[in-house]
Amino acid sequence: MKYQLPLIALLGCILSACSTHYQTLKVDERSGQYPTSSQVDAGGVLTYDTSVDSRGFPVVLLITNANIRPSGFEFTVRHALAQSGFSRVYTIDEFRLLAADKGFAFADEKIDAEAVRRFSSQVAPVLVVDITYRFVGDARMRSLLIVGDGRTGKALLRVDHHKTVWSDFDAEALYPVLNQLRKWIRDSSKGAT
Repeated sequence: MKYQLPLIALLGCILSACSTHYQTLKVDERSGQYPTSSQVDAGGVLTYDTSVDSRGFPVVLLITNANIRPSGFEFTVRHALAQSGFSRVYTIDEFRLLAADKGFAFADEKIDAEAVRRFSSQVAPVLVVDITYRFVGDARMRSLLIVGDGRTGKALLRVDHHKTVWSDFDAEALYPVLNQLRKWIRDSSKGAT
C-alpha cells in the first residue's frame, strides 16, 4: 500500500512521457506569471524580504545545480531572469572573468560569501541567485531557490518546493518557483524610482 502512490505517479509519468524539457515559457501578460499547473505551497516560501530593491543590483551571480540536463536548466533560469529585466547575469566562471576585467582579485581564487561581499562593495552590488532543481525519486522533484544580497549575505527570498509530479516536471516543480522569483522581483521594486 505504501508503494502504491509512487508507483501510480511513476506509471502516469511514463504513460504521459513526463520529463523536464526546460521549455522557455512565455509570461502571461495579464498575470505577469508563467502558466503552471501548480503553485508553491505557502509553507514553501521560507523568506520573502522586499525591503531591498531588486533593481539596485547591476550584477546577478547565477549558481545552478540540477541532476537532469544541467546546461538546459541554467539556460532556462537565465532566460527567466532576462524576462524579469536582468541583463547582466553571470555564472561563476563568467563572474571570474568580469572580476578580472574590473581588476578585482579573489583571495585564493575562491568565490565565497566574503568574496562576493568585497566585490559588491568595491565594484558593483551583486544579487546572488542560487537555484537547485533535483529529481529525488518516486516521481518527486525538489526545487530550492535562495536569492541573497551580496553586500550583506542576507537571504531575501528562500523557496523550498517539494512536488510529486503527475504529468510535467517543469509546470509542476520548476515554473512555480520561478513565479515566486518573478513575484519577489516585482514586489521588491515597487515604489522604486
